[in-house]
Amino acid sequence: MAQRAKKRRAPYPDLEAVGTTIVGERGQVVIPLPIRQRVGLRPGDRMVVFVHPAGPLFMLPVKYLKGFMTGFAKHLSSIKI
Repeated sequence: MAQRAKKRRAPYPDLEAVGTTIVGERGQVVIPLPIRQRVGLRPGDRMVVFVHPAGPLFMLPVKYLKGFMTGFAKHLSSIKI
């Protein structure tokens, strides 16, 4: 009997590559203008930096993280344990 090959799911299915940048000598990274405009970043916005155990680096604006965490906390409070 032939075995079916398992369909592999992409590790980050919603991740989209939209541009590149360079890390400068002092570790600074410039986020290109089209990306800043797309996500509404302004000078002075704070970013949270996450490092995945497999190595990828993710940055998320604090203004989005606060909303996500508020919604997540409300969802958790509705779960009966």
